[in-house]
Amino acid sequence: MSVQGFVSMLQDHKEGICNFAKYDRLTSSIIEAGNVSIGLALLRFVES
Repeated sequence: MSVQGFVSMLQDHKEGICNFAKYDRLTSSIIEAGNVSIGLALLRFVES
């Protein structure tokens, strides 16, 4: 990737990069952990 390509990519994703920094690296990991917990609870319910 050339420097121009890298700069272009940063410009294209500027809003997402700024939002990532602004919201203290908020990710969907908490939601995914909840989904896993729900899935495990359902599995235990079905198995019992």
